[in-house]
Amino acid sequence: SLRLQGITGNETEIEKPVLDLERLRNYRVVLTNYETITNYQYSFAMMKDNWSVVVTDEAQEYKTANTKISHALKSLFPKFRIACTGTPVETKLTDVWNIFDFLQPGLLGSASDFRNRFENPIRDGDETNLSTTLQELRKKLLFGKASSYVLRRDKDELKKHQDFPEKHEHKLYCDLSEEQREKHIDFVERARSGGEGNHPFSMIHHLMKLYQHPALLLKEDIEHSEDALNRCPKLMKIIVLLKEIQNKDEKALIFTRSLDMQQLLATVISEKFRIHTEIINGGTNRYKSTISGNNTRKAIVDRFRNKNGFNVIILSPDVAGIGLTLTEANHVIHYGRWWNPAKESQATDRVYRIGQTKEVHVYYPIARDPKKIFKTFDEKLDALIDRRKKLAADFLLPMPGENDLGKELCEDIFREDNGDRSAKPLSTEDIRLLPWDRFESLIGLLEQKSGRKVILTPRSGDYGIDVISILGNEVKLIQCKHTTWDGTVDIDVVAETINAFDSYRGRWLHGIANRMNLKPFLITNGKFTRAAKSHASVSDVQILSDNDLWKLIEDKPCTLAEIEVMENRRMATMRDVQAEINRL
Repeated sequence: SLRLQGITGNETEIEKPVLDLERLRNYRVVLTNYETITNYQYSFAMMKDNWSVVVTDEAQEYKTANTKISHALKSLFPKFRIACTGTPVETKLTDVWNIFDFLQPGLLGSASDFRNRFENPIRDGDETNLSTTLQELRKKLLFGKASSYVLRRDKDELKKHQDFPEKHEHKLYCDLSEEQREKHIDFVERARSGGEGNHPFSMIHHLMKLYQHPALLLKEDIEHSEDALNRCPKLMKIIVLLKEIQNKDEKALIFTRSLDMQQLLATVISEKFRIHTEIINGGTNRYKSTISGNNTRKAIVDRFRNKNGFNVIILSPDVAGIGLTLTEANHVIHYGRWWNPAKESQATDRVYRIGQTKEVHVYYPIARDPKKIFKTFDEKLDALIDRRKKLAADFLLPMPGENDLGKELCEDIFREDNGDRSAKPLSTEDIRLLPWDRFESLIGLLEQKSGRKVILTPRSGDYGIDVISILGNEVKLIQCKHTTWDGTVDIDVVAETINAFDSYRGRWLHGIANRMNLKPFLITNGKFTRAAKSHASVSDVQILSDNDLWKLIEDKPCTLAEIEVMENRRMATMRDVQAEINRL
């Protein structure tokens, strides 16, 4: 250890180092990280007369002024400084100012002067003003001259000086399934119509799930890989591609942010190829695990590297930006794309970097409308990323933040006429084929369309009530009974509804029971027996059967996508239900 004997913890007092400075001075080269520089800032700063050169990698880590890491680096005062980064400017031009405030203090003036002279004109100006301002900044940095403060090297430049492999980009087109197409139209129409639960950003996230796999919308469990493949042409396209990669005895990385899609991909690939497909995401410990070393990121990467022949690993692009090299693979599949092209490029660069000996292939699966009536979510997202990649070619041009890119994508998707605009309303056959939980969501949706506040109770442990519907001081407590084969509801179900009603009134609604009008309801898409009708009548339980329900749906048409939006609002626990009730 380089700590002084008898001292523990981080540095907390100015001019009281905890590292042994005499021992540090004996080393000609010190390798460390940003966290250590920050934690032991006083120790490193007190050696300022000893530092000849300070080289920083991933310099964007200290791009923000007035942060601990920024202050710690600026306290070193070496004679010569180098900053290496692939992204000197991310979302604002002051990123490059702060890096240069470490490299060459004063070169770009004060932060305030820099903002007024460069950042504000770029943010507020037109294309001509932008070009003029960037040219002035390049001139200030002597860019392109032998004495430049900036040396830029991209992979095209690298190819000129060494044998660096080619990179090939492929757009893999497939059709939407009928289920996906119908839900796409519905989500777009809901975003355009507005209202509760229909915000465009919410619909964008529904579309992202839908286009990766429709099962993600409701977190459905899929027992067999064939079922998953039959519902999603994009997934089928990837399996066909992986078979081609397997035939070449090569390895592939698949990127998606969705944890559910990561697991679905791992399950399907493992079953189809009989290999153990591993996942690296934000839940993967980088170096150590309190349970086992087998699931650390290093252990997973080592297994992937050491396995001969075909293999696949699934990753989140969020954990692939720094410190991960996987040149053993030469195929990259961006399955679930995000609208940040910088992160997508960083993910690809886990493979396409120094050390790669094979030609690299990058794949972008894109689902299209089989009827060729509208541009799909995938097509518009791909166009947005392509536009932004072209702008990013100017390394000093700030990229919009993710929220701004998300807004741009929303405008692209929801502003145009979508061609076939009418999503198909539910038929009686559709209702018959609904799973029981979606039937409950349908009832909740009908109540919501009547202007009522709706609480959808948990799938299990709901104490017999499936939907709570509130308008003014009236509270409906609804039990739903779905039948697939035109079944009948008998007297015992009416008794269940009464017991559930009494349980809610005494336990969950006791705080509002005296000031609200509570009413028990029983709704089915089947029919009631004569005994059930009689018992409901004398017990003041209001019942709705198939004909009543169908009249409601004719008056307020519903779609499958609307049902899924409602299902996503379902309470997870009765504690959540109680919290919603307490707000009444």
